[in-house]
Amino acid sequence: MLERVRGARTVCSPMEELDLDERFDVVLLGSLLVHAGDPHVRQGLLRTCRRHVAGEGCVLIQRESEGRHENLPQERKIAGGLVRVVSTDPEGPGVRSVYVEYVLRGSIPRRAAVFS
Repeated sequence: MLERVRGARTVCSPMEELDLDERFDVVLLGSLLVHAGDPHVRQGLLRTCRRHVAGEGCVLIQRESEGRHENLPQERKIAGGLVRVVSTDPEGPGVRSVYVEYVLRGSIPRRAAVFS
């Protein structure tokens, strides 16, 4: 992904270890937190947010809505194809494995395991 970024500074680091020695008005923690199954990784992600948010700033965290992975399979269209959530299983307290297929034009379906 970093190869495709133009006009911005890029940093290659595990998110839970990132330290830019800089603070921001807004820190966005997109799908990382909801897809990290290991509690130590989650704690590291939140520590990274704390290190980088300004005193009066805010941290925006994605969360999944209740029932998000019920009534499966589900699919939704995306640019160039679709995403199909195939199944989900409990892995531990507050953690589920979610099996997803990405179907893009001209490609064979790809499966991904996502923990949320």
